[in-house]
Amino acid sequence: MYSNLFNPIVVGGITLKNRITQAPLYVGQANQDGTVSQATIDHYARRADAGTALVVVEASSVSPNSDNSTAYGIKIYHDNYLPGLTKLAGTIKENGAVSCIQIFHAGRYAGIQPSLSASAVSFTPKPDVTLTPKEMTIEEIGQAVGEFASAAKRAKEAGFDMVELHGATGYLIAQFLSPLTNIRTDQYGGRLENRLRFLLEILKVTKDATGGDFPVGIRFLADDFLPGGFSLEDA
Repeated sequence: MYSNLFNPIVVGGITLKNRITQAPLYVGQANQDGTVSQATIDHYARRADAGTALVVVEASSVSPNSDNSTAYGIKIYHDNYLPGLTKLAGTIKENGAVSCIQIFHAGRYAGIQPSLSASAVSFTPKPDVTLTPKEMTIEEIGQAVGEFASAAKRAKEAGFDMVELHGATGYLIAQFLSPLTNIRTDQYGGRLENRLRFLLEILKVTKDATGGDFPVGIRFLADDFLPGGFSLEDA
């Protein structure tokens, strides 16, 4: 059953020495301004040194309005963050692993008010204006798409080997995918092809910004586990 666990595998043109991956789990040890701290570097260095083939750094925000409400997360939306990100990517590789960073927009879970989302769907069964996001305009959607591309390009400049788009755990990409949080009636809502449009636009511009040889992965929730939500059939 586990005969291939320690065998190499090629992913997006990059050879991984085994099939063991450090998933992008929130660590919360960045500096308060979102720059990479020494504690963050030490944390990921230990994971790489343990024999992990691929280390995926935790979700890093693509814009000032994309941060979730949790403090001490990594940011990647300005060149000011490059020195720390470069050191982080380099340290992971020096310790024997392939380096990847996950980039995300929190959408309605952002720490700002009003937050942005595919639609103005409240967090709670009893709508509360303070917990109801603003439905994004076409212009705001285009801006968010561009922010993902800029973040991915910055990740490549920092020396990461690949990047992962965070479309899971209810964040903005997932909010567009799920019919529970996307009740739009324009080209970004309704049937599955339209709900996929935001993600596919991000994927295209991200690939354009980083070049065809730079791997771009996608993590998404395959099932909302709720009636009427995104389902395995959709996935």
